[in-house]
Amino acid sequence: MYKSFRAAIQHNQDELARQALVQRDQHLRAVEIVRRSLEEVEAQAVALREGISHLESQIAMAKLEQERNT
Repeated sequence: MYKSFRAAIQHNQDELARQALVQRDQHLRAVEIVRRSLEEVEAQAVALREGISHLESQIAMAKLEQERNT
């Protein structure tokens, strides 16, 4: 992308250079959207792991309680 921008500038093709910059900006925005989505998914995965761990602890405690009562 940057190469096409530089080539357009060197050949006085302003419209092509503008298009290259627009595409670059679009790609940078897309990258940022994907980055934010990834961060959200990672946070959800952490929350799910913590939830699973909590449930496993509750199951273990329930089993101990059941063993005591039998």
